[in-house]
Amino acid sequence: GEANLLAAAAAAGLPPERFRFSAVAPKAAYVARASLADLFLDTPLCNGHTTAADALWAGVPLLTCPGDAMCSRVAASLCTAVGCGPQMIADGGSGDYVERA
Repeated sequence: GEANLLAAAAAAGLPPERFRFSAVAPKAAYVARASLADLFLDTPLCNGHTTAADALWAGVPLLTCPGDAMCSRVAASLCTAVGCGPQMIADGGSGDYVERA
């Protein structure tokens, strides 16, 4: 839960005020809330799919690192479809992903 995430963030030197937690919201409010983010960091083994599309819809840049399985290439397809593929697809592996982030 939230306490575990905040503890992990603190261990990594990130202040708690950088994190926002919220309740479930209707779609329009959810997308509007997403626009507050600076960057959507996609999960590498199984991409965000709908969540990634919602982030892009909200105008949030999405950084992804595609893998071998279809479920790990969805966000790269989304980035390509909206025209930001080369800048936001870290196809050089996890080191490339971390460097870009």
